[in-house]
Amino acid sequence: MQGRLKRNFFTVVGAKTNNLKNLNIEIKLNSLTAITGISGGGKSSLAYGTLFAICKQQFNQLDSGTYDYSDYKVDSFHGALPAIALTQNNYNSNPKSTIYSYLDVPSYLYSILPDGNTLLDHSSLRLNKPGNECPHCQGSRESLSLSESLIVDDLKPLEKNPFKCWSGANLVKNTALLRAFCEDEGIDLRKSISELSEDQKYKVLNGESIKKFKVSFAFGGKRRSREERYVGPVKDLSGFSDSDKISLFESFRKFSIPLPCSYCDATGLDPLIYKESKVSAISFFDFLRHPVIEVVERLKRSHEKHPPALSALISQLETLVELGLGYISLIRQIPTLSGGELQKLRFGQVCNTSISGVMFVMDEISSQISTNSHAALIEKMKNICANGNTIVMIEHNHYFIKSADQVICIGPAPGDMGGYIVPYVALADELIGGSREFKLSDMLSLPSVSKNNVLNIVVSVPQGAVTGICGVSGSGKSSFAGAISEAVPGAYYVSQKQMRGNIRSTVATALDLVANIATIYSLNSNESRELFLPQPGKLGCCGACGGTGVVDFTRAFEKTIKITCAVCEGELFSDIVDAVKVCDMNVKEFYGSPLHSLPSELVAQNKKLSTAVRIAEALGVSHLSFNRKIGSLSGGESRRVKLLQALMSPGKDKILIIDEPGAGLDMGSAVKAINYIKDCAINFKAVLVIDHKPEILKRCDYLVEFGPGAGPEGGKLMFSGVPSDKS
Repeated sequence: MQGRLKRNFFTVVGAKTNNLKNLNIEIKLNSLTAITGISGGGKSSLAYGTLFAICKQQFNQLDSGTYDYSDYKVDSFHGALPAIALTQNNYNSNPKSTIYSYLDVPSYLYSILPDGNTLLDHSSLRLNKPGNECPHCQGSRESLSLSESLIVDDLKPLEKNPFKCWSGANLVKNTALLRAFCEDEGIDLRKSISELSEDQKYKVLNGESIKKFKVSFAFGGKRRSREERYVGPVKDLSGFSDSDKISLFESFRKFSIPLPCSYCDATGLDPLIYKESKVSAISFFDFLRHPVIEVVERLKRSHEKHPPALSALISQLETLVELGLGYISLIRQIPTLSGGELQKLRFGQVCNTSISGVMFVMDEISSQISTNSHAALIEKMKNICANGNTIVMIEHNHYFIKSADQVICIGPAPGDMGGYIVPYVALADELIGGSREFKLSDMLSLPSVSKNNVLNIVVSVPQGAVTGICGVSGSGKSSFAGAISEAVPGAYYVSQKQMRGNIRSTVATALDLVANIATIYSLNSNESRELFLPQPGKLGCCGACGGTGVVDFTRAFEKTIKITCAVCEGELFSDIVDAVKVCDMNVKEFYGSPLHSLPSELVAQNKKLSTAVRIAEALGVSHLSFNRKIGSLSGGESRRVKLLQALMSPGKDKILIIDEPGAGLDMGSAVKAINYIKDCAINFKAVLVIDHKPEILKRCDYLVEFGPGAGPEGGKLMFSGVPSDKS
């Protein structure tokens, strides 16, 4: 391409990053490019590992004056531009991080001069400043409340002690006291707690007897006698809530659930400090707590002519409303946002910037966002490009792909078999078969739960089957799932949170397979097991990096960075293992190969290993290798590895909750994943799946829908039943 035309493209020649096969790529500037293809085919390697990595390295080098090591591999490139990556990864678990702080609202408020409508004490604008917190909850926004479902095993009658909080010497003593108390009160010991009258239930759980009972019981091989009053378990634990003794308070905490602090209305702030503060005639508490859509309207009505800072703040908040986030409040904590809400919040900042000449790289922006928001998102992206920016998005959603100016499809298979440019073909989703039917005896009644906009919701779901949880973004799906995971003992929640680990954390360590792999190689080679362990001090471990695959690199006047170990080249092991091969593969190669390419005769020798590889194939993560770092996984990969962990350890007493199993998967891979989850559901008490994708939801055995809207307009149960009954 010559002269003038060449400046209109970001060109990469001979891209060989990871599995890419010598690709020549031209990204048209000031336009929307979709990169699509089969899961694991090489989309992220192109978008993030190559395009974004080139731009980041080039501009970091200019900014810092030092060379940043990068893993991309290309022959040449031309037209690199400043780039910003918007990924699905969310490591934010700080409860003090809010939308107010995320959008840096204080910077707007500092510039608004006090007048009759605005009274601001600048020291109070930083909400996390010591001294501004609520004296009751110390800024946590929550207070602990004892949970009956955590205390009581309702499957046990009173005569068999249904209280989980009684243990040790107290178990036998309190059980004897319970018997004596029930006999004195005329309460049937053969009944469970749920079968008692409300009066009887209160007496057993919260009561305290007036008289003392003389009881005799055996403990530690000795017969003991006591004369004591009966104290119900809830009343007993309640007395530990303010205890200075750690063991007693831990007993209270163990059987409690967090509820919103009523003193500060779950803001975490001291109402006395903020009672006089106002922003444009809105009390500061209302400014923080009320929905953004309401705050915007009140701000717009507050002045005939808005100060520049106020206009900028209104514009920022209006963007959130346009993206369907008008129901959230500024005090909302970032870790409590659903994946769809967080994606919109990040994208909202991009929409509101006046920057031009930047490339934004996005990871499946359609993921976790309901279809009624898709058109608005596309329009926003087109506007960003019209303002002189370039967007590269990884996508599986056909609506987004067909809306792009340019489509690059990578495939045709995952792992080493992928990495080529192939034609894009939209797949049609065909569902064969109808819905299952369930009898009343098949259903499991879940406890009443409340969280965010979900209030006192009671749902029954089929046992040993998959229930799809659906609804628009912000309707309460994730809130419901989180509440169930907290209220039901044995619930396992595969959330949208990114997996965390340290420098040694790999897929092998996450799945607890390091010892299994070493044992297989040891048995087949008659060599010491320590030769095959990538751990410091072991025979075959790389001595330079200690089996981490990376080493520290210190730059003058710059922070220390991690770079690939030059000795083992990131492969964890030293060269001593190279000659020890089993099935024509040494342990270094075994760790570095995609799971789907591992020798079947070797994998079959260990049940746990073969189970992991089989499930990985079904969930669309078999392109990963055992030495893949946990921190390098995409949001969708991280979630499916967590799901893989759960499916490797099933249990009839477990409720498995999965948030967005289809995220990051093409249609074919998503269908394969949900079908496998359905096959595994019989091994769990119940399986709940939260998703937006039609190919996932219509294959669920049962559906529960929340709505009708988002935020305060959502949280209501709109439908529960088999998919064929949903209109």
